[in-house]
Amino acid sequence: MYLSNLPEVRYPYYDNEEKLKFKISKNITSRVKISNFVKKYRSNFSDYVIKDGERPDILSNRLYDTPNLNWIIFLVNDIINPYFSWPLSSKELESYIDEKYNYSSFFVPQIWDNRTSYLVCEKKLSELSKEEILNSTFFESRNILKTSTTSIGVDTPIKVVIRNSVFETKINEISSLFFEIKLDRKNWNINTASDTDRFIVYEIDYYGNPLCIRVPVSRIVDRGRNAVNYFIANGEKQDPSQEFLTLSYEESPYKFFLAPISENKLDYSSFMNKQSQNTFADLYATKGRDGKYLDSSFYVTNEQYELDKNESNRNILLPRPDVVRETIQQINSIF
Repeated sequence: MYLSNLPEVRYPYYDNEEKLKFKISKNITSRVKISNFVKKYRSNFSDYVIKDGERPDILSNRLYDTPNLNWIIFLVNDIINPYFSWPLSSKELESYIDEKYNYSSFFVPQIWDNRTSYLVCEKKLSELSKEEILNSTFFESRNILKTSTTSIGVDTPIKVVIRNSVFETKINEISSLFFEIKLDRKNWNINTASDTDRFIVYEIDYYGNPLCIRVPVSRIVDRGRNAVNYFIANGEKQDPSQEFLTLSYEESPYKFFLAPISENKLDYSSFMNKQSQNTFADLYATKGRDGKYLDSSFYVTNEQYELDKNESNRNILLPRPDVVRETIQQINSIF
């Protein structure tokens, strides 16, 4: 095995009695690399396309009569972390995409701006009934210190209200740059919710007492598997979070996507004004594909991005058995 060739190092540590001791461990910071000079001699290697679900140890066993030489395959192909650089099986990839792209972004600037007046109620979040949450008169306007309202973070429980439906979830991430919180994915219909019937409710500790704050949501962006990962304009990738209102028509990389918009009798300026305070991706991220405005050849969804990346990992080099033997001898000599 590759790790058996690594040099040993004395690792210092203190025991429960604060006595200095040492443990002999493998120095995992040491590693070798196949020279590019060697790789250029293609007669030493063969091109190979990894089959769906094919594991490196099985491939090693078939080629070199032992599963323990899979590290040689990693070494030749500069694979440091096989969990990310070796292609996933179809089933594994489906699970990975579902787990990675399972949230929505809620933009709630009122949490971070300079306002001191918030709609609040003196109750715990767990004690709030659906009727109380939906009843705006149940919350009163009160001045709250800004530092208190920002005392929320990852894994904070939160309730989302959209069109008279209440969803319980938690915060995945917070970005103060975009006034954005990322929430666990739920079955909310973000296409039909207007600015007046969507908001979030979260709990803070205010001088030792529970306080629930109700904050309106300015916009919601779906981050699911069919959402836009990046756009393509002039052969270059474009960040879907870029705010297009700061760009003129000629400057905008998205003008190429807007050509079919004339069919709907919308000119560019009215389209821009209608989407005030949004990024270009907001219009499409909820569905991933929208034939009215966007040619799908100009963008890549999260799902397609992961599929392409996984496929790109399938093409590897396999060293001939005699090259493997020589490599092992050289590594033993180096170490």
